[in-house]
Amino acid sequence: MFSIVNSKGIKLGILAFMLLCFLIPLSFVESILYERQQRSNEAILEISSKWGEQKVIAGPFLVIPYQVQKKRFIDDAGKKFVIDTIDKEALILPDELLINSNVITNIRSRGIYDAVLYQADIDMSGKFPDASKVLAIQNAYKVFWDQAFLSIYTSDNKGLLEELKISWNKQDLPFHPGSGSQALQSGIHTIDKINVFRTNNFELALKMNGSQSLAFVPIGKSTKTQIMSNWADPSFFGSDLPLERSISEQGFSATWNSSYFSRNYSQVLLDSYEFTEKNILNSNYGVNFFIPLDHYRLIERSLKYAILILLSCFTVFFLIETLNALKLHPIQYLLMGAAMVIFYVLNLSLSEHIGFILAYMISSLAISSLIGYYSGFILKSKAKGIQCFFYFCILFGFLYVILSAQDYALLLGSIAIFALLAFVMHATRKLDWSKSEVKQAID
Repeated sequence: MFSIVNSKGIKLGILAFMLLCFLIPLSFVESILYERQQRSNEAILEISSKWGEQKVIAGPFLVIPYQVQKKRFIDDAGKKFVIDTIDKEALILPDELLINSNVITNIRSRGIYDAVLYQADIDMSGKFPDASKVLAIQNAYKVFWDQAFLSIYTSDNKGLLEELKISWNKQDLPFHPGSGSQALQSGIHTIDKINVFRTNNFELALKMNGSQSLAFVPIGKSTKTQIMSNWADPSFFGSDLPLERSISEQGFSATWNSSYFSRNYSQVLLDSYEFTEKNILNSNYGVNFFIPLDHYRLIERSLKYAILILLSCFTVFFLIETLNALKLHPIQYLLMGAAMVIFYVLNLSLSEHIGFILAYMISSLAISSLIGYYSGFILKSKAKGIQCFFYFCILFGFLYVILSAQDYALLLGSIAIFALLAFVMHATRKLDWSKSEVKQAID
């Protein structure tokens, strides 16, 4: 009577169960990875908090306070009421805005963790329109033209260096801490009286410390932004990418040109509600000072292929066992699978000290040598041990190619799975799986 269950079927079932069980130690490795990432982030935040955090800069805004009237009923019948006045603000944006920034970066370390810090020299200039011609508030009770002031939004005031002044029609006005506006959560502002009944030109210089990224909000009707830096690996982000950019080993230069037609808010904003509603800060663009070869990210990606690597390992040894009439114990498969898991732990620990590439080479050679040495004994053939060594060297080399070619990772991974299945089907095409002992079937 035909029996579905035979020795090879049981062995395959055990190996499949072991493969699933390896998800547990791999999840532990993943937990260690996330814990190390968290420590790295904490170290970066600690360094940044003392020097200056990521910067987003918007401004300057011309802020004009005004009042509106509102009826407030004081009885249930709605017959008696009083008139209340509500304080609001109008934010007028510049017609022209030119931003030039020069950013000098350096790397600070806390233990084994690195953070990118920078010092930025920012020059801003532009022109505001006559406020009386652009500001028309239908329900305004009173407009306080004489209380108008200038405000600049900064996401983090820490790191602002030196006393700040703005040249307003060639007259210097000092800045004071705080945005002074209900709409802007943080920043700096002026308190001197300014004439808003004319076209006004301005110039100002900011010098500030920051870390990781620098971004600007293009609030001008026409905005041109230029960032120059000695950092050689920039990562541009935001609502617009640079119109022109130049990157070399000495640093980079990037230029943005934007118009108010490319955004969803106007040149005049009424009170903080409209400022929030229009989501002005989301229109920022800038640069991340990216540290290349992020070993945590690469190891995280390599863990996604861990089951495929283990499956390849088990498949190769099962075929060698089957086609050569050998008998390997599940414990021997378990030890080789454990070696593959140790590869990830070894790679993670070494990469924190010597970088990902060198750590990957050392880890892959160490595990390949260990498995090759062990295979020579359990397969009773030094030649097969050497073959296993080269096979795993090629396997780890292919994994590195997948990690390096991020855009083609899925394609290469699917090709690898297809190639492995095709190899298994070809190698076992003449095997009689119904028999407990498999005859030699290789041409």
